[in-house]
Amino acid sequence: MNTVILSIEQLNLKLPSGFEKRADAIARDVVRQLARMPVTQSLECKTLMVPRINVFNGETNQVIARRIAQSIHAQLHASVQPERQGRFGQSAEVSSVVDKHSKQMEKSRGTD
Repeated sequence: MNTVILSIEQLNLKLPSGFEKRADAIARDVVRQLARMPVTQSLECKTLMVPRINVFNGETNQVIARRIAQSIHAQLHASVQPERQGRFGQSAEVSSVVDKHSKQMEKSRGTD
């Protein structure tokens, strides 16, 4: 039985000024959120740019991460093309994304 996984080799987030100390925590939360989302297809993206995401003062890291993860997930599943490069914004960039059938999982979905 093959397992569909999402493997992100590099995640680059461009956050507003003042979020420098929160960036690592937000990035970890983005990965956790993505790990919980269903992965149903195999594809490979060298670079994926997602639309700009509004970030407001007072929002928790988890709220910001959830919006970023939802945007990444939507972009990944917007096309069934095996390779896709989009250029829609500058707020979040996922580099070297690989989603493939594999018996070896880097991280189990649904667990932290």
